[in-house]
Amino acid sequence: MAAWQTPIYASGDFTGNGAMTWTVDSADRETVRYQLVDTTMRLAFHISSSTVAGTPNTDLQIKIPAGKTCSMTVATAIYVNDNGTRSIGWATAVSGETVIRCRLINTGNWAAATNTTGVFGQLLLDVS
Repeated sequence: MAAWQTPIYASGDFTGNGAMTWTVDSADRETVRYQLVDTTMRLAFHISSSTVAGTPNTDLQIKIPAGKTCSMTVATAIYVNDNGTRSIGWATAVSGETVIRCRLINTGNWAAATNTTGVFGQLLLDVS
């Protein structure tokens, strides 16, 4: 099994869609690690106390590490915290894209909130 790797922190690796912004400070990123074996990437993320601002929208986006692009569309259930409301959400990666999209289970908009937004999960990807 390949060793877990931690990508260097970059604030631009965490974005909102549309006019929504997602601010993830270095300390908010408790875990963002991946394993890469051939074209299979296992990505684990535990992001807490982050901030959503701008015009609320549906997707919090995590850049796929190591400059990789998703090669097969996948989705999985994740744990989310939307302005203090804990729930189940889902994460999806679409073939040809370079981000993981984290969404609420009801596909509604994330709440604008300071230091009370989090996403927690693991996703298995085929990458190129």
